[in-house]
Amino acid sequence: MRQGRVDTIQIPYNVTNRSVEDEPLLLAEELGTGVLVMEPLQKGRYVLDLKHQPDLTPLRDYSINTWAQALLAWVISDRRVSSAIPTTSRPERIQENAQAAEAAGLPQEFRDYIRFEAERSDDPVGTQPRRVSPQVAMTGMSISRTRLPNWATSSSRTCCSAASCRSISPER
Repeated sequence: MRQGRVDTIQIPYNVTNRSVEDEPLLLAEELGTGVLVMEPLQKGRYVLDLKHQPDLTPLRDYSINTWAQALLAWVISDRRVSSAIPTTSRPERIQENAQAAEAAGLPQEFRDYIRFEAERSDDPVGTQPRRVSPQVAMTGMSISRTRLPNWATSSSRTCCSAASCRSISPER
């Protein structure tokens, strides 16, 4: 990447697999390299294999209505991520997944909340203590990115799902 011959990298990155945060994502940010995220839902495991239902209540104002949308919003709200590719075998999930792009730019408090809910929901005996919902003033959302990859030709963020892509442009 440092030689400048790589415009985009594709990495596995999701709410429980964050090993790429230490090196590839930092380097991509430093160099302005695009980041394409594969397996943001771990092939559906993070949606289908829950031990406890996550609480989506504090996320509703961001148009997050499903756990899959919350997980996708967590990924694409990382300012270093250019695009995410969730896979689905159900056509009705394509639009649902694409709606996660509406929540791009979630404040860090909500990303932390989603991470906590993911850990709690995966806890087999429910021993994780219940966390109080984040108290954040919600005055509306503006999707913006201050730094785009060098190869980007527009200021848009994309959340792709199977055959459908939806691009969200920041407000100016």
